[in-house]
Amino acid sequence: MGRRLIAVAVLAAVLGLSAFWVITAPAAVPDSTLAPHTPDLANGKVMFLVGGCSSCHATPGQDDKTKLGGGFGLKSPFGIFYAPNISPDPNDGIGRWSEADFVTAMLNIDLTAVGSWAERNNVAYASYQELAGHPLVYAMIAEHVAEVNRSLAAESIMAGAQIKRFLILHKELDPDDGELTRTQKVRRGFIAERYEPLIRALYDGSTEADISTQVTFEDGRKGVISARVKIRDMVLEPVQTALGKAA
Repeated sequence: MGRRLIAVAVLAAVLGLSAFWVITAPAAVPDSTLAPHTPDLANGKVMFLVGGCSSCHATPGQDDKTKLGGGFGLKSPFGIFYAPNISPDPNDGIGRWSEADFVTAMLNIDLTAVGSWAERNNVAYASYQELAGHPLVYAMIAEHVAEVNRSLAAESIMAGAQIKRFLILHKELDPDDGELTRTQKVRRGFIAERYEPLIRALYDGSTEADISTQVTFEDGRKGVISARVKIRDMVLEPVQTALGKAA
């Protein structure tokens, strides 16, 4: 009897973990959804020189500092981390990367916290949607995103995870709308499908995007809210070496 109960418990745990994986599995953004664009090579050269990319990513000992084969060792309390290969090589470098490989973010504001901030800063609003789209709220959130980027840039191994663009959703994610599980886990596949116009806009260079979303009100009624959501670009921070200098 005891063994049967253990077997049932193990099976239930496996099924639970499998269900959790299916519900929360991230959905990939296909390159085909991105608008074509012409790279600004001159600007790329400026960013390369200003960021000092070669100080970490150029292979040690070589004369040509534009060949970024990686290999420079960065000592840390956790061991030595080696700068990755960011050359155009399609196999060993980042030659197959696209805009979809850069980090963007869809953010939700906390109505209580941001509402309190709005009251202290004389920001008038009539709804969550109006507060989320307010220019001063975007400016305030941008400051926090910049702070996150600075923290990531201070760790060379995490610098590539800096947030390049972000938007603030016009509504709170809600289990009643199928966007979260009852334990507040994001249902990524569902989110990717429902907010596909916003995700596409984050990667195609748009500065705003229109979205209509079905919502469930507290009394059980359903409705649709529409919004034109702004998208904010961020300036990525230069990577910091172990000595605290920009890399």
